[in-house]
Amino acid sequence: MTGGYTPTGRRAMIFIDGENLSVRYERMVKDQGKLPNPNVLFDPARFLWHQNLAALWPLEIFRVLYYTSIVGTHDDLAALEDRISGVEWKFKSLVGQVVPRVFKKAKGGDKTKSVDINICIDVLRHCHASDVDVVVLMSGDGDYLPLLREVMRNGKQAYVAAFSDGLNPAIRRTVDSFQSLDRHFFQQ
Repeated sequence: MTGGYTPTGRRAMIFIDGENLSVRYERMVKDQGKLPNPNVLFDPARFLWHQNLAALWPLEIFRVLYYTSIVGTHDDLAALEDRISGVEWKFKSLVGQVVPRVFKKAKGGDKTKSVDINICIDVLRHCHASDVDVVVLMSGDGDYLPLLREVMRNGKQAYVAAFSDGLNPAIRRTVDSFQSLDRHFFQQ
């Protein structure tokens, strides 16, 4: 292909802990005075997106999954799923919709274990089925360290993108590649 996208042969899926990213982003804006990038889509504690997320690495992304949870009715969950699935990710000539995984919370709070557990189940399922060569996790939560190590023990590459706020320092040392999301979501 001339001037176009050249496949790498490394199939990748992106798993986004939307709760983690939303909370960290909001904290950096409020507590650290960071100025949001104008291209950021943000709905507090529900949804955070930047158009360049799928292009952080030159991988053959075939799916982007966004995990979050909310307090609300089934209609509220459906409305958030519609909003998330209405967002497209793009990388070179590849385009797809963000796939929502929205869970219902019983009451308010920053985070629920439903998101973490379902990310782990889905990542392990895809690794064991050899659907992916690279797992991209967007979260700096240290609770994912055992998952990332298991991904690598299964012969897959583990990439992580996260904010500097709340980043477990062991993640940088554990994975094959790390990218900070700070420069994409905030003005420099």
